[in-house]
Amino acid sequence: MTKHQLSCPEPKNASMSKKQGSIVFETHHRKIIEGMRSGYAYCRMVIEDGQPVDFIHEEINDGYEQLTGLRNVVGRSISEVLPGISESNPEFLAKHIRVVESGIPDHFEIFLKELNKWYSSSLYSPKKGYSVAIFDDITDRKLAENQLKLQLSELTAAKEKVEENDRLKTEFLAHISHEIRSPMTGIIGFSELLKTRLLSSEEQVEYIDLIHRSGQRLLHLINDLGNISCIESGELRVQISETPVNELLRELNAFFKHEAKTKGIGLHCTVGLPDGASIITTDSAKLIQILTNLIQNALKFTSSGSIDFGYSRKDLFLEFYVIDSGIGIPFDMRERIFDRFLQVQDSSVRKYEGYGLGLSISKAFVEMLGGAIRVESVKDCGSRFFFTLPYNPPGSED
Repeated sequence: MTKHQLSCPEPKNASMSKKQGSIVFETHHRKIIEGMRSGYAYCRMVIEDGQPVDFIHEEINDGYEQLTGLRNVVGRSISEVLPGISESNPEFLAKHIRVVESGIPDHFEIFLKELNKWYSSSLYSPKKGYSVAIFDDITDRKLAENQLKLQLSELTAAKEKVEENDRLKTEFLAHISHEIRSPMTGIIGFSELLKTRLLSSEEQVEYIDLIHRSGQRLLHLINDLGNISCIESGELRVQISETPVNELLRELNAFFKHEAKTKGIGLHCTVGLPDGASIITTDSAKLIQILTNLIQNALKFTSSGSIDFGYSRKDLFLEFYVIDSGIGIPFDMRERIFDRFLQVQDSSVRKYEGYGLGLSISKAFVEMLGGAIRVESVKDCGSRFFFTLPYNPPGSED
């Protein structure tokens, strides 16, 4: 065979064979596209003022309609088929434009607000000015992924909460041991002094008073621990009785007056109703405990100024308050101030006695009695505690 023979003229029917082959290939190609479960869109880029702005649907398959729910889109632009897409998801058209202009294929996942669905799309440009998108609906997968992320987030948060509770309980136990040792040391020490030394009457009274206060401190701690135990086990019960609120507040004012005076702090009590109208049906012991905890807290963290407590009627509720001019609460601690075992972790606070149960107990008691508690505070500018209880005079309907 010679070179000439190799370059012999093409037979007359060669051109016809190529056309037939092209038709067969195109037919086969269309069958593949039509048989795909994936969506298919062949689009032409629209140019306005020399800039690409949109794409016209030239050809789609059945998968396109099934996956989008859109009909009669051929000959219409993407912006016409999906009104608002340029504003809600400008990156969608931008990706098409980049692929057509650069010739570099892209694959991405995108949420289309207009269809409320997630899609996984492969995009390429078969020739200048045209794009082909092959896409699948991945909404179910995305929902499952988001649900899994949410569950993992919740598990992580729960794990962190458990770890935080463990840490707080460890710190609490360490602090409790100190709270027990301090008064016990005082009781034992001053008892020994009373036994072994000849003391004046004044010294005896002073030592006995110190022993008494240490015992009271221990009793208060034991009572709080008992309350927390009952709250956690669900064994604490509400004991409803007629409660004269005004009388109760006056007794608390008289009880704390001496301590406030000793610290040079003003203590003021305000009642919001006449005595007869101030009688409600509630658990008086728990109401006393709530107010006692809040007033003791105010006295503990207030070194000058005053403490005001009282209540006013707010429609179907009585709103109680305890307001002090003390050290206040840091902003980031306000949401957690009622957490169990928590005392504000601040050098200006840790020097005070306390074990972080009083506010937690108060919150639990308030909620048991059908009310709610909140705090307003600015660090170094005092605190304002408010809680509500249903206003249920004797004989009123629940």
